Amino acid sequence: MYEIGGATNSVAAGVATVDYAVINNGGSGVSGAYTTTTSLPTATDLATSVVYNGYVYEIGGETTATAGVATVDYAVINNGGPGVSGAYTATTSLPTATNYATSVVYNGYVYEIGGAATATVDYAPINSNGTLGAWSATTSLPTATYYATSVVYNGYVYEIGGAATATVDYAPINSN
Repeated sequence: MYEIGGATNSVAAGVATVDYAVINNGGSGVSGAYTTTTSLPTATDLATSVVYNGYVYEIGGETTATAGVATVDYAVINNGGPGVSGAYTATTSLPTATNYATSVVYNGYVYEIGGAATATVDYAPINSNGTLGAWSATTSLPTATYYATSVVYNGYVYEIGGAATATVDYAPINSN
């Protein structure tokens, strides 16, 4: 389990720290303490993260200097985990800067959903070397939302809740 970036009460906007803990066999909590691994290249807050096929991705967010960034960084997860091997590397940036968004991975694509003042949904193919291909826009959310969470299940993506809403939106994911 990874905890990537974020903020603390003593830091106004963003930290670069990445910590991990091993999940117990059977999924009942973590075994041992969290351990620090390779840090992000830039202190980031309000970003979204996903893991796919041996890579971990940090998407968007904000820094102490910018409220909303388009940066996407990724790193290789150690062979068999945990922790990351080497430094985070920039890959294809988002089409627009975002923060407060959510993200999911499905069938070789990463999706970045919503965020502060936007209903946009963008997706990019994940290449075999971990880099991302070009981002494309797809069907937007019915309304802009942030502080939500997203999950994928059985060919559908779900956007759940958010700031001052109990709405659950969903849509089928195309095979491409």
